[in-house]
Amino acid sequence: MLIVTPFVSLLLGALNLGLAWAHLMEMGPKRAMSGPEWLATQQIYHDYGKVAGITVPTALLSMLTTLALVRRHQATTRLTALGAACTAATVAIWAWFNEPVNRELVEWQADALPADWDGDAISGSSPTPAAPPSTRSAWRRC
Repeated sequence: MLIVTPFVSLLLGALNLGLAWAHLMEMGPKRAMSGPEWLATQQIYHDYGKVAGITVPTALLSMLTTLALVRRHQATTRLTALGAACTAATVAIWAWFNEPVNRELVEWQADALPADWDGDAISGSSPTPAAPPSTRSAWRRC
Protein backbone atom coordinates (compact mmCIF):
# COMPACT_ATOMS: atom_id res chain seq x y z
CA MET A 1 0.00 0.00 0.00
CA LEU A 2 2.87 2.36 0.78
CA ILE A 3 4.13 1.99 -2.78
CA VAL A 4 0.75 2.26 -4.52
CA THR A 5 -0.69 5.39 -2.90
CA PRO A 6 2.32 7.67 -3.51
CA PHE A 7 2.47 6.43 -7.11
CA VAL A 8 -1.24 7.14 -7.61
CA SER A 9 -0.79 10.58 -6.03
CA LEU A 10 2.07 11.43 -8.37
CA LEU A 11 0.34 10.03 -11.43
CA LEU A 12 -2.88 11.93 -10.80
CA GLY A 13 -0.94 15.06 -9.85
CA ALA A 14 0.86 14.85 -13.20
CA LEU A 15 -2.44 14.44 -15.05
CA ASN A 16 -3.87 17.45 -13.24
CA LEU A 17 -0.77 19.46 -14.05
CA GLY A 18 -1.26 18.48 -17.70
CA LEU A 19 -4.77 19.94 -17.66
CA ALA A 20 -3.48 23.20 -16.19
CA TRP A 21 -0.50 23.29 -18.58
CA ALA A 22 -2.83 22.86 -21.57
CA HIS A 23 -4.83 25.90 -20.48
CA LEU A 24 -1.65 27.93 -20.09
CA MET A 25 -0.29 26.95 -23.50
CA GLU A 26 -3.51 27.78 -25.31
CA MET A 27 -3.80 31.30 -23.92
CA GLY A 28 -1.57 32.85 -26.59
CA PRO A 29 -3.42 31.44 -29.61
CA LYS A 30 -6.80 32.22 -28.05
CA ARG A 31 -5.87 35.91 -27.88
CA ALA A 32 -5.91 36.02 -31.68
CA MET A 33 -9.41 34.53 -31.97
CA SER A 34 -12.59 36.42 -32.73
CA GLY A 35 -15.26 36.53 -30.04
CA PRO A 36 -17.33 33.67 -31.48
CA GLU A 37 -14.21 31.51 -32.00
CA TRP A 38 -13.01 32.19 -28.46
CA LEU A 39 -16.43 31.36 -27.04
CA ALA A 40 -16.64 28.11 -29.01
CA THR A 41 -13.20 27.15 -27.72
CA GLN A 42 -14.18 27.92 -24.14
CA GLN A 43 -17.37 25.92 -24.37
CA ILE A 44 -15.67 22.73 -25.61
CA TYR A 45 -13.79 22.40 -22.32
CA HIS A 46 -16.76 20.66 -20.71
CA ASP A 47 -14.80 17.39 -20.67
CA TYR A 48 -11.93 19.03 -18.75
CA GLY A 49 -14.31 19.40 -15.83
CA LYS A 50 -15.39 15.77 -16.08
CA VAL A 51 -11.79 14.55 -16.02
CA ALA A 52 -10.66 16.92 -13.27
CA GLY A 53 -13.77 16.04 -11.28
CA ILE A 54 -12.34 12.53 -10.99
CA THR A 55 -8.58 13.08 -10.94
CA VAL A 56 -8.37 15.94 -8.44
CA PRO A 57 -10.46 14.40 -5.63
CA THR A 58 -8.83 11.01 -6.19
CA ALA A 59 -5.37 12.60 -6.03
CA LEU A 60 -6.30 14.38 -2.81
CA LEU A 61 -7.70 11.18 -1.30
CA SER A 62 -4.56 9.30 -2.33
CA MET A 63 -2.37 11.98 -0.75
CA LEU A 64 -4.34 11.85 2.48
CA THR A 65 -4.03 8.05 2.50
CA THR A 66 -0.29 8.36 1.93
CA LEU A 67 -0.14 10.92 4.72
CA ALA A 68 -1.73 8.43 7.13
CA LEU A 69 0.72 5.73 6.06
CA VAL A 70 3.87 7.84 6.46
CA ARG A 71 2.89 9.74 9.60
CA ARG A 72 5.91 8.38 11.51
CA HIS A 73 8.38 9.80 8.99
CA GLN A 74 8.52 13.52 9.71
CA ALA A 75 10.07 14.78 6.46
CA THR A 76 7.85 12.61 4.28
CA THR A 77 4.79 13.62 6.29
CA ARG A 78 5.56 17.31 5.81
CA LEU A 79 6.11 16.98 2.07
CA THR A 80 2.99 14.88 1.61
CA ALA A 81 0.96 17.35 3.66
CA LEU A 82 2.31 20.19 1.51
CA GLY A 83 1.29 18.35 -1.66
CA ALA A 84 -2.19 17.70 -0.27
CA ALA A 85 -2.52 21.34 0.80
CA CYS A 86 -1.49 22.54 -2.68
CA THR A 87 -4.01 20.20 -4.30
CA ALA A 88 -6.74 21.45 -1.97
CA ALA A 89 -5.70 25.04 -2.76
CA THR A 90 -6.09 24.44 -6.49
CA VAL A 91 -9.64 23.25 -5.87
CA ALA A 92 -10.38 26.35 -3.78
CA ILE A 93 -8.87 28.68 -6.40
CA TRP A 94 -10.85 26.98 -9.17
CA ALA A 95 -14.08 27.17 -7.16
CA TRP A 96 -13.55 30.83 -6.26
CA PHE A 97 -12.28 32.21 -9.57
CA ASN A 98 -12.99 29.90 -12.49
CA GLU A 99 -16.24 28.10 -11.78
CA PRO A 100 -18.38 31.28 -11.54
CA VAL A 101 -17.01 32.44 -14.89
CA ASN A 102 -17.51 29.00 -16.43
CA ARG A 103 -21.14 28.99 -15.28
CA GLU A 104 -21.65 32.38 -16.92
CA LEU A 105 -19.91 31.45 -20.19
CA VAL A 106 -22.02 28.32 -20.70
CA GLU A 107 -25.04 30.60 -21.22
CA TRP A 108 -23.40 32.82 -23.83
CA GLN A 109 -24.26 32.49 -27.53
CA ALA A 110 -21.71 33.22 -30.27
CA ASP A 111 -24.16 35.41 -32.20
CA ALA A 112 -25.14 37.40 -29.11
CA LEU A 113 -22.02 38.15 -27.07
CA PRO A 114 -22.54 40.60 -24.18
CA ALA A 115 -22.52 44.27 -25.11
CA ASP A 116 -19.36 44.95 -23.11
CA TRP A 117 -17.40 42.24 -24.96
CA ASP A 118 -13.90 43.43 -25.82
CA GLY A 119 -12.25 41.03 -28.22
CA ASP A 120 -8.86 42.76 -27.88
CA ALA A 121 -8.71 41.90 -24.16
CA ILE A 122 -9.10 38.12 -24.40
CA SER A 123 -6.76 36.33 -22.02
CA GLY A 124 -8.44 33.02 -21.21
CA SER A 125 -11.22 31.87 -18.94
CA SER A 126 -9.90 33.23 -15.68
CA PRO A 127 -11.21 36.59 -14.48
CA THR A 128 -7.97 38.56 -14.63
CA PRO A 129 -7.75 42.31 -15.21
CA ALA A 130 -7.03 41.56 -18.89
CA ALA A 131 -10.11 39.36 -19.28
CA PRO A 132 -13.05 40.61 -21.30
CA PRO A 133 -15.09 43.11 -19.26
CA SER A 134 -18.19 40.94 -19.50
CA THR A 135 -16.19 38.04 -18.04
CA ARG A 136 -14.95 40.26 -15.22
CA SER A 137 -18.50 41.39 -14.52
CA ALA A 138 -19.67 37.76 -14.63
CA TRP A 139 -17.06 36.92 -12.03
CA ARG A 140 -18.14 39.85 -9.82
CA ARG A 141 -21.81 38.84 -10.01
CA CYS A 142 -21.17 35.26 -8.88
